[in-house]
Amino acid sequence: MATVLAASGLIAFGFLAQWNMGNSYAGDPSDLQSREQKGLAFINARCTLCHSSDLITQQQLDLSMWTKVVDKMIKWGAPVSAEERKVLLDYLSTYHGPGEK
Repeated sequence: MATVLAASGLIAFGFLAQWNMGNSYAGDPSDLQSREQKGLAFINARCTLCHSSDLITQQQLDLSMWTKVVDKMIKWGAPVSAEERKVLLDYLSTYHGPGEK
């Protein structure tokens, strides 16, 4: 009986946590549609594990420089897949490239 109650509690908690993420960037970034939403979600989910978002977004680098930075972070252990890397580079170079604010 205790196991059933514990399992029910975990299921309810998981459901509520998922429901609460509907309007947040804290969910799975691949569920989001726009380039900006996905990129920001990956920044929040992967990069801000070690860095503040301000440190990342103030850089204003071009695609070549962002590629070097992202690849260096992956080499140092950032948990970024090949697909996520593409999304991050697209987002960073588009929204945080030279001249962007």
